[in-house]
Amino acid sequence: SDQLDHMISSMDRTVQENQQLNALFDQMVSQRSQQTSIDTPITSHGNNSLMTSPHGWRMTEQDWTEVIESARVRGPGDCPICMLPAPHGTTIKKNVILSCSHVFHEFCILNFEKFLGNTIPTCPVCRSDYEKRQ
Repeated sequence: SDQLDHMISSMDRTVQENQQLNALFDQMVSQRSQQTSIDTPITSHGNNSLMTSPHGWRMTEQDWTEVIESARVRGPGDCPICMLPAPHGTTIKKNVILSCSHVFHEFCILNFEKFLGNTIPTCPVCRSDYEKRQ
């Protein structure tokens, strides 16, 4: 009987702790979604080949030259999302380069961004905020 009471008491504490953790998690998610919705829009420009970063900085042409060179040195490789080859200049799937120099199929990164919803997109490889260019 005492052992059963002790087990029930222990289970009650565990349930209370889990409820507190869930409440804290919900609060953190709510704060994150408030920070990334209206206050920090991600807007595309003109031809959709550029995207402004959530923090307002904008890559210069010199920055892009360095990023493209870094990706070129690394080689075409595979798209990190679908794991299929991401050759440069393919006509089947267009490639997108992020400001962190990681290259993805355009279709893959757009679907990744859709999956994220209202959160600020970060590179699936290095988790940095990014601009993108075709």
